[in-house]
Amino acid sequence: MFSTLFKLSLRRFRQNPLFSLLQIGGLALGIATALLLWTYISAELSFNRYHQKTEQLYRILIEDKDGTISDYTPPALAPWLKKEFPEVQNFARTNSNSEGVVSSFGTSLNEDKPRNAFREVSTIAYADGELFRLFSFESKSGKVNIDRAQEVAISESYAKKYFGEDDPLGMTLKLNNQFGALPYTITGVFKDMPETSDYRFDLLFSLRTLENPANLNGNDWAALDTWYSASYASFLELRDGIALDRLEQKINAGLKKVLPENESRVRLQPLAEMHLGKSNDDPYPTFGNRSLILALGAITFLILFIAWANYVNLSTAQGYQQVQNVGIRRTIGATRIQVAAPYFMDSLLLTAFGVLIALPLIAAFRPMVSAMIGRDINPFSLFGQSYLWLFVAVVLLGTATAGAYIAWLLSGVKPVQMLNKQTQGARSGIGTRNVLVIVQFAISILFIIGALVMQRQLHFMQGKNLGMNLEQILVIRGPESGEAEARKQNLNVLRSELEKYAWVEDFCFTGCLPGATFNQNFSTAGFASQFSTPEDTKKSYTMAMVDHLFQPTYEIPLLAGKNLTAEDARNGYSQSNSLMLNETAARQMGFDRPAEAAGQLIKWNDQNLLVKGVLKDYHNRGLQQAIEPMVFLPSTNSNLISIRVGTEQLANHLTQLKELYNKLFPTEPYEYYFEKDDFDKQYLAEQRLGNIATAASFMAVLLSCFGLLGLIIHSIGRRTKEIGIRKVLGASIASITNMLTLNFLKLVLIAILLASPIAWYFMQQWLSGFAYHINLDWWIFALAGTMALLIAAITVGVLSVKAAMTNPVEVLKTE
Repeated sequence: MFSTLFKLSLRRFRQNPLFSLLQIGGLALGIATALLLWTYISAELSFNRYHQKTEQLYRILIEDKDGTISDYTPPALAPWLKKEFPEVQNFARTNSNSEGVVSSFGTSLNEDKPRNAFREVSTIAYADGELFRLFSFESKSGKVNIDRAQEVAISESYAKKYFGEDDPLGMTLKLNNQFGALPYTITGVFKDMPETSDYRFDLLFSLRTLENPANLNGNDWAALDTWYSASYASFLELRDGIALDRLEQKINAGLKKVLPENESRVRLQPLAEMHLGKSNDDPYPTFGNRSLILALGAITFLILFIAWANYVNLSTAQGYQQVQNVGIRRTIGATRIQVAAPYFMDSLLLTAFGVLIALPLIAAFRPMVSAMIGRDINPFSLFGQSYLWLFVAVVLLGTATAGAYIAWLLSGVKPVQMLNKQTQGARSGIGTRNVLVIVQFAISILFIIGALVMQRQLHFMQGKNLGMNLEQILVIRGPESGEAEARKQNLNVLRSELEKYAWVEDFCFTGCLPGATFNQNFSTAGFASQFSTPEDTKKSYTMAMVDHLFQPTYEIPLLAGKNLTAEDARNGYSQSNSLMLNETAARQMGFDRPAEAAGQLIKWNDQNLLVKGVLKDYHNRGLQQAIEPMVFLPSTNSNLISIRVGTEQLANHLTQLKELYNKLFPTEPYEYYFEKDDFDKQYLAEQRLGNIATAASFMAVLLSCFGLLGLIIHSIGRRTKEIGIRKVLGASIASITNMLTLNFLKLVLIAILLASPIAWYFMQQWLSGFAYHINLDWWIFALAGTMALLIAAITVGVLSVKAAMTNPVEVLKTE
């Protein structure tokens, strides 16, 4: 019987090749698109779950009195927790504020010069040796731990980067950073951490090194026993069966005894929730974007739904052409199940063909989707994972449900209906098909409106006046290795040479810049003016260490007072007793008119400082966040060198800068970026979501048009005789075209009315997450509706005109 049904299905496909192609193509496009998006979703849901102790691991967070939660903790906190609370089995800390230049040597530093040197930023950290016992690091060679001072473990890819094919065990890496220049012996090589890890390090240096005060190089904030600076990420391994709320209460009660004036609270976040959080309202800091994942999940399901709706529409339209066959079979005694079986077999085969066609489509779409999402998407990596079987189950269940509905609907034709040919049977399916067309286009319009709003918001953020000028500012990462005195002299030479170049308009040396790479030096409280209340002194400020050239280089307007001087920068804030504020900081300190803060004395802890000037507010961060209260402390800092260069012969200027830098700092890697590009990196998530919404809207409209195309073909085929008679009676081509198209366009109009309020609600919710955003203007909805109407009109109009131009003699002769 199965063989017979299979052959009958293939015969029906051959008899209606266009319908079959539209059905298979729609399913293939829907499955391919949905699977690519699902691959990304499943990867996000898998973050940090590969560790064997995931269920026992927690990240320590600190909640301030104002509700702000940070993942930076005092280094003394985690050891104290292990000592005082038996529920804590183990701990590990990392300090990623350790970027610097890493040079490779042999088994000692006796070589004349390093084999190579690289500037490492985000891939480097100091860590406790316990990190390798809490987290799952797969060893490649050697003993993967760093229990003793001046030991380092490196990843497999970095072993090749520094040593090629040589065995790195026992070799030496010299790290030159703010803590000085020290050699470290390589004790082990671990396999690269998977992409589904929030903390991905390639160079892990022993934290025991910083136990020696001499190795701190004056950076007391990093001392392992301090409570008064929060710069470490800390993790705990808890014993099984611990009541988390109860433990937090005990910890905070104990902490109050150790630090009576402390008003912060400890929070413990499960490692499994660290990437996406527990819910959309989870206040804990996370690495991922839960709202984005939910949005992509909705898009995945809606794309599949459109594909299923398209399949149902085409199948029912095609099936009612066979109403006579069904009626005859029912008349001679066939049961409903026997009549439904062929249609269900059609469903299985169409799904199988759709999956087969989807495979090459996945390979074709993969680079584009990977570029949109910002990560390589490989659906074939899902094999063996539960997330793949969940997707397969959803696809099979959805397609089987659609197939069962079609089979049951078409097998329900009563024998008497065969006397009316297709007319009565077809009428019973019109309502369902109309509803599905409305839903398909409503979803498509939702996507179109979403894409328009997201792209407008992105353009708004990228084009808004930031209160400063980032154009043509080149940022060079400053030198970190070599003798301090020699480095200082060469930096002075660099300043002198930059002043000679006519194409260098301005420059500054600073440790804090706007944008994604370096937002601030640190945040702190304790500031008070004569107008401040006791509560005001507990409010936090973003601290920026800048020189006297920062304000003119970035063209930030001075609201009142004066800029910092070169002497202020040389002496630093502690000796110059001066600083600058932005408008928001002045207001937070109690000045109703920010300009009045200029020339006033404020107190920071035990020190009195003069406010030399007040800068107009500017956007130090992306427009997702409101402008922060900022304090600018004078300092000489060569970490980041900003240079505003002329636009003429830019390539030649870049070459000159590189040659000058390499001449002065021959052992330093030369790295640069443009500040405008760095600032716009903060909008990557919005850019990706907007691109995905645009692609999803295109796919949704394409699938909807597949269904609409099939229905207009079916409608024309069913009304061929009617069209011929109307033409014989004098009907014009325009009137016949209107007759065929208007009903479909009415459905699209209903879809517009249905989709617009839903889109308005969701887009309003999305925009509320931005401190600065566009307004939802009416024309956005009108444009989306017009686009949908135009696409639908073209889809049905072309075939309608062709049908209206058919010779009626030929039509009536065949009838």
